[in-house]
Amino acid sequence: MFVFEAMDHSIQLRTMTNLKDMADGNMFSWGSRRKKHLESWELFGAFARGHYYDHRFESMFRSLTLILEPVPRHPFPIECDVIGQALDFFEHDENHLIHRVWVLGLIQKFQMYHPVIDVLSASSSEVQGTALSRVGLALYLTQKMDLFSPMVNSVSYSAAWIPNDLKEALKRVDLLYHIGTRSQETDQTPRSPIFMKVYDDLLQASCPLGDKKARSMAERCIEGIGMREDKTIEEEWMEEVLLHLYTFRKSAKKYIKESLSGRFGSSNKRVKEYFERIKTRGNRTLKRKQIQRYLSNEHLDPFIANLLTPFTYEVPVKLDHYRYILECFEAHNTIRYELFDDISHNWEMYSSDKRFVISVLYSESPYITGASRYLASRIKRGNYPMIHPYDA
Repeated sequence: MFVFEAMDHSIQLRTMTNLKDMADGNMFSWGSRRKKHLESWELFGAFARGHYYDHRFESMFRSLTLILEPVPRHPFPIECDVIGQALDFFEHDENHLIHRVWVLGLIQKFQMYHPVIDVLSASSSEVQGTALSRVGLALYLTQKMDLFSPMVNSVSYSAAWIPNDLKEALKRVDLLYHIGTRSQETDQTPRSPIFMKVYDDLLQASCPLGDKKARSMAERCIEGIGMREDKTIEEEWMEEVLLHLYTFRKSAKKYIKESLSGRFGSSNKRVKEYFERIKTRGNRTLKRKQIQRYLSNEHLDPFIANLLTPFTYEVPVKLDHYRYILECFEAHNTIRYELFDDISHNWEMYSSDKRFVISVLYSESPYITGASRYLASRIKRGNYPMIHPYDA
């Protein structure tokens, strides 16, 4: 099985800095073509940073502007730092889609001009053998895609148009990564020949995913999934692969609907409910991980941490917690000018934290009686966009 291993990025970058030919003007030249590429990507980055605030993204963007100064000071160390930040950034779950596209494009361009950068390592291994490198797999799946033109051109229209094939590639990266990491965490080695074939096909299939390949994968998944309530972990994984195919490939979607309608007694409603359950299961798991990651920030205000922590528990919060959160925010807004000097972090950071908390309220509301109706009565939805890695 062909996999992409996660590598120690700090070791790679130390190796780069020790190269004797580091100062070779041919390898590390600041040519006009290279600068033009990075300046174009800086333009898209400026658009992306306004879409949703992220302190790690902000740090990378500021470093890129230093590199692009007319006479950059110490450009190579700064560039090494940006590359290291980009590689680490891409490995996390909670990053916004538009930020991930920008970071992936940045790594692609740096890789063009720095051939010594090796962010992926190929080897033969079983699913459980090693952690998958998200960025390595993403670079592999998107190597024939033009990330630059659609992104940079779309900024002119004040909207980031992200091609569906690119969304499918990044979603596939996460799906394969989560299967690998959950296999390690649960110490459950996949043994089913059907599942192993599905995994191999998903890993090695080109982007965009061909209709014939998508259908054959859907056939195997349906063959391997039992219809009982208690499913094995492999069956759950195949359900997630099936959802992926159902979401991104029209040819596979048609076949899946026809096949499952037969199982469900020709009921399209039950097919839809079936996929909603799979989607809900995955979204709740992902959202809890996002919240836990957010809480791990050592600079997070304790007030925000107190609001978020109950959402990391398996049991959903009560509607009273929703009321408490919104009342706190309203009270904070009322006296913000009096308390401004006492706020433990700047107002921009507080606003970003607040948006994240509101996004959590919306994502959890379907599982809490009365929550959706309560939010609709208290918040203008457009003021607080949902924060999710796959939002366009």
